[in-house]
Amino acid sequence: YGHTLGHAIERHAGYTWRHGQAISVGMAWIARVSRDLLGLDRSFVALHDELLGGLGLPLAYDAPFADLRPIMSL
Repeated sequence: YGHTLGHAIERHAGYTWRHGQAISVGMAWIARVSRDLLGLDRSFVALHDELLGGLGLPLAYDAPFADLRPIMSL
């Protein structure tokens, strides 16, 4: 999970981000979407942050989702 957004981040960033970094953001993002839309327990979001962040991976990407969404459809 998280690969669709992760691949969009890779492309948007001009492939300057490593694959694992981009997928980490995608995983953290989908955990938050699952919390907000499906009621995923907040502890699972915190676990994502703890595990991914603890490995030194990013949890966010500085671009509006509106810029990434069209890339996700390619």
